[in-house]
Amino acid sequence: MNQPTDPIAMAAELRRKAERLIGAAETIEETYGIASKPRPRTAIIEAKRPDVSSNGQAVAPKRGKRGPKKKNRRNELIDFMKSSGALRRNEIHVGTKIPFGTLGMLLKDGPFAKTDDGKWIYDPSANQE
Repeated sequence: MNQPTDPIAMAAELRRKAERLIGAAETIEETYGIASKPRPRTAIIEAKRPDVSSNGQAVAPKRGKRGPKKKNRRNELIDFMKSSGALRRNEIHVGTKIPFGTLGMLLKDGPFAKTDDGKWIYDPSANQE
């Protein structure tokens, strides 16, 4: 059997198979008089289908509004440093998961100061232009 390699075609084939299975389950339920529950999965399958143009080509679904804005790394670092106190660069990285290059840039250019023992602290008066 020739299997499709295109992801859109593969998804469409899986949907067809799922619909056939749901139909078979409904037939069995009707045959044996089994009370069936509403089939939300059918609605889910229908809702997840990609839009298809008139020539059968899949069209990318429309994007809705984006969710709530994610904190930027600078503000995330400021909040973390306010609550954590003096920390070494590696400890900050472990606590925030901010990449080392980004972290170095933020510490150098942001409201942070390095103490004599090599730890970084939040200092609102540092690097103010």
